[in-house]
Amino acid sequence: MNNSESSSSTAPQTVTLLPPPDKQPFGAEQVLFHNIKTCAKDVSEIEYKDIAYFIEGNAFYLLDDTACDYFAEAEKVFQGKKSPEELMNTLAQSNTLNGLLSADITSFIAEEDKKDYQELEKWLDNPQPHLREMTNAYAAAEWVKVQKEKRQVILDKAQRLAELQGYTFEDGLLYSYREPKIQKAIKKYLKAREIFLKEAELTPQTQLETLKERLESLNRFYIDNDKLPNGYHVNEAANYYEKYLSKEIKNTEDKLKELTTSIEELSLLGIATPELALAGTTEDLTTGHESYALYFDYLKKSKAFEEYLHDRLKGLLKATNSYALPPNNLLKREYELLKERQKEAMNIHELAIHNIFNMSSSLFLLWDAEDYRKKPIKHIVKTDYPLREYILGSKKEQAGEGEFSQLRYISLNSIPQPSNNANKKVPPQENSGETIERILKAHVRKLTIEKTWFNERGLFNVDAFLSTLKSENIVVKSFSEQSNLNAWGEASSKYFFQRN
Repeated sequence: MNNSESSSSTAPQTVTLLPPPDKQPFGAEQVLFHNIKTCAKDVSEIEYKDIAYFIEGNAFYLLDDTACDYFAEAEKVFQGKKSPEELMNTLAQSNTLNGLLSADITSFIAEEDKKDYQELEKWLDNPQPHLREMTNAYAAAEWVKVQKEKRQVILDKAQRLAELQGYTFEDGLLYSYREPKIQKAIKKYLKAREIFLKEAELTPQTQLETLKERLESLNRFYIDNDKLPNGYHVNEAANYYEKYLSKEIKNTEDKLKELTTSIEELSLLGIATPELALAGTTEDLTTGHESYALYFDYLKKSKAFEEYLHDRLKGLLKATNSYALPPNNLLKREYELLKERQKEAMNIHELAIHNIFNMSSSLFLLWDAEDYRKKPIKHIVKTDYPLREYILGSKKEQAGEGEFSQLRYISLNSIPQPSNNANKKVPPQENSGETIERILKAHVRKLTIEKTWFNERGLFNVDAFLSTLKSENIVVKSFSEQSNLNAWGEASSKYFFQRN
């Protein structure tokens, strides 16, 4: 290094001090750079062509034009074909021919275990050739036992795989993943209904209003409290009764909410309670509750009248010392009246059945708790046929009417995949949303379901959801048509409810 460089590097540096902010020179406040990008909030709208929801999923998926085209192409695979030849061709192209397996535990055996299982089955079906050279009967029996244990290890593993997919096994029979949900919902309904059975001839709402009227009467009683005679503990008793009534009202209100929620949950699982069947809709169960209460009223009056007739017959027999039977037509009119009351109750039951048949969706009528029986599955779907139910924001063409009319069906394997995912099969147990994100990640946006989108009863609030979209500057083009939004909103209220 030369001397000039050394001297320049060690020379004292001049420091320029800026004046304080309140003494800035004139013009310092001027904007010198007009095009500098800032961190201001972006208020530009983000447009998506449509929105999808896969039944029992935990998120919505916003779709761009490409994703919508993929979905439409996959849906065409399952559109109805008129001729058997066309149908067979369609199924063949979708890998659905021979797509059903027997609903047996062996259908869930892992690929790496299938060969061993087949060899064990062949061995156990005909063990004699393997036991010929054995002279010890005990050793032969032990060998057979070992082979059976090996087979059972494979079957136990297969059962665990089936349970991971949501299936349940009981007594060697396979049941759908929906069965535990149905059983749980039925128990919830019966427990909520139990508190109203004592006065079943009154609607739950009427029973609640009666309790509130009693509490109001008790409150009016306090106004004249100073007129009570001294030494009598009416005031203490009234205080106790007030607390009791308040507790009963709170409990009844909670049970009424649970009853309404359980009825709606069961309807989503394909089960119609008497209240729903008699109302014909989940929108307003008032008519259903009234008709069901009237049914119990007829039963109660019929039973009381039957007991009255029974006592009267006993009295007539006693009057003749059982030596003479009463004339056949003596109580003819009374028995006709009894049959009329019993017929009125039967008519209400028949009305529920008639309403179920008229509903667009297929529901099972749960008139009595014993009516429902678990049905084992006879067939399951192979891994190359992952059929899914979903809905879009755009209205389904030629959908007909009914609460399930907007449901669409699609095989995830029928969705065109980018080249990096080509020919990758989607197993049926894979989460639908995860599959869509994986194969169409550049064309979809996930919106995880939020608690704020549900009302206090756990039902989906369409307005709250739309408000979230607006706050995030998200525009769904399919919602621009009011008919689409109305159909989507109506369908959403049927399919979505908050999970505990």
